[in-house]
Amino acid sequence: MIGGGFAPLVLLGRCSDARAELLVVDRGPAGAAPGVRIEGRLTGPRCARGTMLPVDVALEPLPPVPGGVALARCILTEPAYWQPDVPALYRLEARLSGDGGTATAAVTVGLRRGGVRARSLWLEGRRYVPRGVSCPALTAALADELRAAAAAAWITDPDEQSLTLAASAGVAVVARLSAAGGDLPARLVDLATCPAVLLAVVAAGVPAAAVAAGLAGAGKRRGSLPVGWEVDGTRPPSAATLPPVDALVALLPGDADPAPGWREPPPVALVAAATRPEPLEPVAVARRECDRLQARLAAWGGGAGTGATVPWAGYLVG
Repeated sequence: MIGGGFAPLVLLGRCSDARAELLVVDRGPAGAAPGVRIEGRLTGPRCARGTMLPVDVALEPLPPVPGGVALARCILTEPAYWQPDVPALYRLEARLSGDGGTATAAVTVGLRRGGVRARSLWLEGRRYVPRGVSCPALTAALADELRAAAAAAWITDPDEQSLTLAASAGVAVVARLSAAGGDLPARLVDLATCPAVLLAVVAAGVPAAAVAAGLAGAGKRRGSLPVGWEVDGTRPPSAATLPPVDALVALLPGDADPAPGWREPPPVALVAAATRPEPLEPVAVARRECDRLQARLAAWGGGAGTGATVPWAGYLVG
């Protein structure tokens, strides 16, 4: 029986600049029932920065995959991928039907092509270096400040309103997941549905085993969303205890330098985070602190006299 609502999840399959395959599944238990199917349409894109050529594509219902999950797909030609300069968004209107009845849903969809390559964060085929500023829930005025400063929003447990605004306004988000947030796999999947979230970071208070279990539980449903984990940057890194994350966020209180061992970090993306008791205001001041942190860490790396460069992938201040 279909009940409890319909929660479609859109996954980006094989894609290129000219073509993108989108797969649609139901995150809820109804999708696992026999005889159900997903139908609907994808329309858009819309963009706050200008007019884009509209498309209207019907979903193609597919046979259930092993395990009985309802599945559909559509093919977009000349897809518009989300990026801060061009925050393109589509709208999916879908219906789940079966012997137990029907359920409908409408969701906003952003196509994000990103990830980690060679210890760097990438977005749309280019290296992306976040300069993140700690901030509370996002507002329209704060989004304007962040865009003007070319800064990402570093938010702990971002709410749905903040994520919706970030996606439409073109504000990149580094989402911090606190230990008090609950179901980690579900939270990772939820963040993966927001194209503005370019890095999810699990707080240091979450044990490595729980992080690994959360990643395994989310599985392929997190799509291309990179996931990191906070660690104490003033202590030497320990690769033996790390979960299988894409990035590490080295916490550095105040103006503390990393431990010398970070000059040879584990083979994942490495982000530096200068933490303070209170957030810096306004955004432009905090953004300049990101540049100061970058310069300070460059001098720290060069101070070893080895000529080696620490591959910092981003800088956060808060």
